[in-house]
Amino acid sequence: MQSAKRIFLLFAVMLMIFSTFASDVLANELGKPQRSPSLDESHLEKYENVEAQREVLTGPAQLGESLRDKSGNVNVIVHFREPSVGLQKGIVQSQGKKWSNLDAGKVKEKIEKQQQQAEHSMRNKNINFSKGSTYNTVLNAQSMTVAAEDLDKLLEVEEVALVEEDFYVQLDPETGNGHGEDIEGLTDVSDEDISPNYIKGITHLGIPKVWELGNRGQGVKVGVIDTGIDYNHPDLAGVYKGGRNYVNGPDYNTERPADDPYETKPEERPEGLPEYDQNGSSYWTTHGTHVAGTIAAQGNNDYGMIGVAPAVDLYAYRVLGAYGSGYTSWIVGGVEGAVEDGMDVINLSLSAIR
Repeated sequence: MQSAKRIFLLFAVMLMIFSTFASDVLANELGKPQRSPSLDESHLEKYENVEAQREVLTGPAQLGESLRDKSGNVNVIVHFREPSVGLQKGIVQSQGKKWSNLDAGKVKEKIEKQQQQAEHSMRNKNINFSKGSTYNTVLNAQSMTVAAEDLDKLLEVEEVALVEEDFYVQLDPETGNGHGEDIEGLTDVSDEDISPNYIKGITHLGIPKVWELGNRGQGVKVGVIDTGIDYNHPDLAGVYKGGRNYVNGPDYNTERPADDPYETKPEERPEGLPEYDQNGSSYWTTHGTHVAGTIAAQGNNDYGMIGVAPAVDLYAYRVLGAYGSGYTSWIVGGVEGAVEDGMDVINLSLSAIR
């Protein structure tokens, strides 16, 4: 569990690089005079996360605790020492310099060379590995399958900073396919307090007042990183703008193209796989659509319910498939894709790990 927390901490750090706070923190890292921000609890946590990221990249190579005493082949995510595009962008901007697409391209070239050199070193050390996906924007890393007996050898590769397990993750079955469930903590809200065309539970946010100011989310790009969405649904079709799919493999009888983030369908289930797994989760998924509806429903449903921001540009990143499950590397890919696509808001309703 500790290793799982670490990789999501790295997500938080890299995404935070795009915020204004990052400039202050990174300026301090580089010894540049800093505007003495008032470090409240939230900012202090961000600062500590940046410190943790710096230690990972510059310290001794580390092996995730969950990988100790493994046998056979294991799925891992290998982090390299060169700063990712996001981190390097924050460093440059903290120095008062401009950042351009040309700069990003140069960083990507440097990362590519480092990853190629690492692969060369791994082969020289007779490490048995099969490369999966490559990342350079949010993380400088690769997913791969490695023989457990070679894990310690990976730490001897100069370019490697951290090796973590590529965890298998799954949505909580109580929320994975839920619709119309009661919202915790809102059982005391009377029917009179809930307008019939608002999704239950959002009226306390004062959303109608924001709408009255003319802001219904127009011009905002929102990426839902989840099980995919039903982009043909009448409530979502009008605002859906595109997305990416990271889910494929033997648990599906058809291979999805990379630009199709539709929910997992019942007809994709191969013979031999149950309709429901041991946790009670269905093979097919609906969770991402549920989340997307909360955000951007158009009111084209039996109840006329409208989402919080019905005018957003909605994007979907399918990172969890059958039974609401998948791998950490798929989630990494979704975050990378969302950042590369310029999302203003990224939603991840993910928590369970097994």
